[in-house]
Amino acid sequence: MVKIMNILLVDDETSIVKMMEKILIKEGYASIKTAFTAKEALQQIEVYSFDFIVLDVMLPDGNGFE
Repeated sequence: MVKIMNILLVDDETSIVKMMEKILIKEGYASIKTAFTAKEALQQIEVYSFDFIVLDVMLPDGNGFE
């Protein structure tokens, strides 16, 4: 069953993002976007509406608390 939820994964480590994405797809989530910097995440947020964001707090160009 496909679960309708828009998810954004934000982490500067590609392997972590790919692992989380694989797990979410296996669990039935289909609408997953990714970002590897704070700037990319903000650009995604301007374009899409997300129900859930998994956010690394230590990014190369900012942090998840900002």
